Amino acid sequence: MWSVNQRAMAIQTYDQNNSLTAHSSPVTVVGMSRLLDNLPMLEKLLHNRRPFGLIADIDGTISPTSTDPLHVTIPPANRQYLRALSQRLDLVAVISGRSATEVRALVDGDNILCIGHYGMERWQDGAARLDSRVKPYYLAVRQVASRLTPLSAFEGVVLQDKGATVSIHYRLSPHPEETKQRILAFLENLPQIRQLRILPENMVIGIIPPVAIDKGTAVRDLIKERHLNGAMYLGDDVADVRGFDSIHEANRRDSFRGLAIAVTGAETAPEVSAAADFTLDGVKETTELLKWLMGKLTVQESGTPT
Repeated sequence: MWSVNQRAMAIQTYDQNNSLTAHSSPVTVVGMSRLLDNLPMLEKLLHNRRPFGLIADIDGTISPTSTDPLHVTIPPANRQYLRALSQRLDLVAVISGRSATEVRALVDGDNILCIGHYGMERWQDGAARLDSRVKPYYLAVRQVASRLTPLSAFEGVVLQDKGATVSIHYRLSPHPEETKQRILAFLENLPQIRQLRILPENMVIGIIPPVAIDKGTAVRDLIKERHLNGAMYLGDDVADVRGFDSIHEANRRDSFRGLAIAVTGAETAPEVSAAADFTLDGVKETTELLKWLMGKLTVQESGTPT
């Protein structure tokens, strides 16, 4: 695995054959480059590294972070672009902490691979398929979920029971840091929590099975299963850093080149930006990127010179 300094910004250059390469030596980074300022590099990557995959988180990445986590929508333009790109790229996948069933409903695209519960569940053959390694912990998750009702009395707290995992949102709290500590103290007093893993994210605390599955393993599996030679991973939260790491791990192979893209905003944790190669300034720039990708891939299909 690269250190934070190494992966904070992979030095990227073109070799004599104009193929993208990444040097893995540690670097000192001053600032972070916007992906939209480096589109010629991305165009080379798209042209030279097929099969190529686009993998993205949902909340804060392709959909604006909502004050109501139970009612989220993906902007119509982004849904349209993702559906169209799934016809032109070798893989378009969405990985979320939400259930695979909810991911499927939000994305609403037949050719988009929908992965839920941080990689623990896939929508496959018309149904959500939970990884067998998660099933031994399902009862413990249900037991904890049944004991979380008192948290609803905390101002601004929203409980999201997703079956195999649970999320406790506190974005609406007038005192988020204090509320976070109160939630963690409450959880520590639940005996069943010792069988599970607590995952702090941006204004939300996840309760998940303690299995060796995360967004990073999901990305690694997709690269292997689809025989990808290139990929982009877009994410905005600490759980997405594992996905960034898997892209950088794959970059060690000469046959693969990928990019880790942080979609940033006012609440972005420093470690998320530090782990990325490039940034997008919010979901609005994600939309710009998807539109640009559609344009370039359409041109490539038509054979029109650029």
